[in-house]
Amino acid sequence: MLAATSAAHLAAVLFPLSLRRLYVLRDRDPAGDHARDRLLERAAAVGIETVVLSPRLEDFNEDLRLYGPDALRTLMRPQLIHEDASRFMAPAA
Repeated sequence: MLAATSAAHLAAVLFPLSLRRLYVLRDRDPAGDHARDRLLERAAAVGIETVVLSPRLEDFNEDLRLYGPDALRTLMRPQLIHEDASRFMAPAA
């Protein structure tokens, strides 16, 4: 897990050689779109599968603050690869 905290920091991310799947949590703004696109290109160039997760509002922090953790889990779960959701997330209540 890695929090880049800004689109500019994503350019400095070094992928571990063992990484096979990368989840990218994007912000809904032009900078987030640009950072997502560059990160997807870099990952694809080294054979890493990427999955992009999108917030309901502008970013996941806003979703969390406004809707709460249960709603955020409900939003994110169907965006995950099924076996990852089963492995990393508690079953829906």
